[in-house]
Parts: sequence; structure tokens; C-alpha cells
Amino acid sequence: MKYLLKKSTLFSIAFLTCYGTAIGAPQTKASMNAQVVKANAFMKAGKSADAIKILKPMISDLPRHGLLALSKAYHAQKNYLEETRTLESAFAQNDKDYYIQTLLGGCYLANHELEKAADNFSAAKDLKGDYMPAYLGLAKTYEAKGQLDDARQIFNDMVQSFGSKKFFFNEICRLYAVEGSMQEGIMACQRATSFDSANPGNHITLGHMLIENDQSQRGEMIILKAARQFKRSEAAQLAAASIRFKHQQWKDAADIYMQATIANPRSDEGYLGWGKSLFQMQKYPEAKVAIIKACTINKKYLGDLKNAIAELRQKDKSLLATQYEEGLGRCGD
Repeated sequence: MKYLLKKSTLFSIAFLTCYGTAIGAPQTKASMNAQVVKANAFMKAGKSADAIKILKPMISDLPRHGLLALSKAYHAQKNYLEETRTLESAFAQNDKDYYIQTLLGGCYLANHELEKAADNFSAAKDLKGDYMPAYLGLAKTYEAKGQLDDARQIFNDMVQSFGSKKFFFNEICRLYAVEGSMQEGIMACQRATSFDSANPGNHITLGHMLIENDQSQRGEMIILKAARQFKRSEAAQLAAASIRFKHQQWKDAADIYMQATIANPRSDEGYLGWGKSLFQMQKYPEAKVAIIKACTINKKYLGDLKNAIAELRQKDKSLLATQYEEGLGRCGD
């Protein structure tokens, strides 16, 4: 089903705006274009509200480029309802406009109107079979609907239509991981790794899928290798560190978690894992700094700090426990 709107007839009351334009007065093509140019200038200056004041009174007469400008202004204001209505008006001018229909699909997707989103993206794809944004929007919509087979099929279709691009294979791999399809997923991620070996996500996903498919040693080796290869990837460091932590290899885990915080100085998981590893090594002062840093970044780790305090008290390390308690206030307790 296509969601097409008939062009509505709007009646506006004539009065002067703060820009001195008579709203009800007839607009010549030249004067209207001048208003659109003025509105676009406001948009470039970050004044979307002023752009709306210019264009909204003329909405029933605006040409395509004017409606597009108005929709962008509404988008900047996060007024997605009016953005959608404006694009619907633009689409009513030409129901073969695949570009507008793709934008509409994006609006419906953002508003979680998934059936409308799918219909519009699909129609746009049918109108112009080589318009990649329509394919991507449809795949994203299918994923949002939980139709992962359909989402993967769209990317397979894109391989046929646009060639063997790394991104397509990466997304197919990721979608298999979301669903947990082991054998097909492993093959897809091996293919993705082959096409895009510089993407750490492919290696990590492949490693995890192998681990879940009772090939733990092979999967762990792939992830650990990825961490050595991609020092600047927080995800690769966290994945490798968790393996070391699981095997109680505290020193290695601490070193890799620390590398995650170098890759991303706001890595709450990195600081927490680093702190927990140091704690297991009985390096309590250093552990305290890392754990408190983790919960100042993310308050959800307050419980981990409290657990560390309780464990220190059980070990009759009251002075250290008191020092750890100094961080409770910083963590929002």
C-alpha cells in the first residue's frame, strides 16, 4: 500500500509577518524563490525558526525546493510531525518523486510507523532501482520490525545491483550475529572479514560466533589477534580483555582493559574491567582509581564500587574500604 496524500487546499488569512510579507498576497515565482533563498540563508546560520516563519505561511504555494527547505527547518527543530506533513505535501505534487518518498520513509521510520516506512522505501526502490538510500532505508526498517531474513536479503540484492562493497558484507555479518544464526553467520562473517579485513567489528563478530558454536579456542584466538592488530578499537580491546578476565589472567586483562581506555578515554567498561582486574591482583589503590572513574562516567557501576567496599571489609581491610567509600559521593550515592 502506498501512502500518498492528495494535495490539500489551504486557505490563509492575509496579514503581515515580521518580515513584511503579506501572507495572503499572491506570490510570483521570483518572489517565492527569493523567500526560499532567504530561508536557506537562515538555515545556514542555524536559525531554523526564522526559516519556518518565512516559509510556513506559503506552504500551500511552495514549489518542491521550498517544501524541502521547510521540511529541513522542521527537522532541525526536531518537529518530526510537521516535517512529515511538509514532505507529504511535496510528494502530493509528484507521486513519482523517489527522493521525496525516501525522505518520507525516513520520517515514518523515525516515528516508528514501520509499515508506512517499509511501503515508502519499497515504492521508492521500485521507482528508481539504483537509488541506494531507498534500499538502505528498507533494510533498516526490516531490522526494526525484526524481519532479519528480509533485511539480509536487501543487502544481498544490493550486492547484485551495486557490486561487492565492503559495507554490504559487513551488514550481512552483523545481522546474522543479531539473530544468532551460527553456521550461515560464520560463513557470512568470514566473507565479510575477507572483503574488509581492516574492520575490527568483523573479526570480533566472527570470533564470538565461533565461540558460541563450540569453537572457543579458534574464536578466542581471532579476537585476541584483533585486539593486537586494532589498538585504537575500544570494542576489540574490550572483547579481548573479557576473554583474559574469564580465564583469570588478571595481568593480561588489566593491560588490555587499560588499552581500551586509551582507545576511548570515556570507556566506562574499560575502566571498570581495568579496576576489577587490578583488584584481583590486590593492587587496591590503583583499582580504586579505575573503579571510581568507571562509575563517575556511568552511575550504573555504583554497585560495583559498593561490592568492592564490602569485599575489602570482609578481608579486614577497613582503611582501604574507607578510602574506597570516598568515591561514593562522586558516583552519585
